[in-house]
Amino acid sequence: MSTFWYKLGKQAFDKSWYFIAVWVAVFAIVLATDGIRYVHIMQHPDYPTRVGQHCAQYGKRIFFGEWNGRQS
Repeated sequence: MSTFWYKLGKQAFDKSWYFIAVWVAVFAIVLATDGIRYVHIMQHPDYPTRVGQHCAQYGKRIFFGEWNGRQS
């Protein structure tokens, strides 16, 4: 296992721009999928449970920066 981490670190050091670009792409994909999921949730705003209400408030905080109804 240590050999794997050594080779990965060496490759990341040798090709730093490529490695950074891959991580940025992965991060963008994760944010895009979360954004798509959030838009889908907001199109169907009937939250039958307290968990659904909490998730909606959490989504607003993350994507719009709203804390207690105020813009940050």
